[in-house]
Amino acid sequence: MIFTTSPTPSGIWATARLRALVQDALRSVALASAALILTGALFTPAHAQEPEPAPEASESRPAPLTPAERIAKALDELKSEDEAVWKPAQAALEKAWQRSGSDSMDLLLLRAQRAMKAAEPEKARRHLTDLVNLAPDFAAGWSLRGALNLAEGDVGAALADIAYTLALEPNEFQALTGLGQIYAGLGDEKRALFAFRAALEIHPHYGPAAEAVERLVPMVEGLKI
Repeated sequence: MIFTTSPTPSGIWATARLRALVQDALRSVALASAALILTGALFTPAHAQEPEPAPEASESRPAPLTPAERIAKALDELKSEDEAVWKPAQAALEKAWQRSGSDSMDLLLLRAQRAMKAAEPEKARRHLTDLVNLAPDFAAGWSLRGALNLAEGDVGAALADIAYTLALEPNEFQALTGLGQIYAGLGDEKRALFAFRAALEIHPHYGPAAEAVERLVPMVEGLKI
């Protein structure tokens, strides 16, 4: 899910409660996941923990890739300089990450997406709440609910949902970009830059993160660490 929400009014961002939430989040899984991405010590995504047994190889053709292998291949292709390679890889990842392995859960996600497009946030929230309760290990449900919460100005809830997303799928560059948007909205440019750079470590060509890094680097370079 792409986080493209406009910033919430500054009065909401500036509340002490939200700043405390952000400080707590720094000690939570959200930025911990981002830090692990930058150092290369990645969590094992839920869908990769139990690899499917490989079918017996045929003499005439190689064995098909497992879902985890297809995702790993697409993540590697994101780093290609050839747009004809990384663009299809991005589309393949977005499609793969929206597959839970259950037709019922995939239908809930689809209904929530349609409700959001139809500007029916409460309907979308009902579907997403059911989804994260029934399939808590499905990162796409948390990611989409995080986008919905951010769109409605509930930054604390959005931050928590992004944390769950990244714990389940630490390579979710769109969720990391959403995390950067939250920190940027709170005026924490240094942590925002960290999150955007973490997204670019995974997908060097991801436009929203690249544009944010270009904008923030001049602002952050002069700050003391």
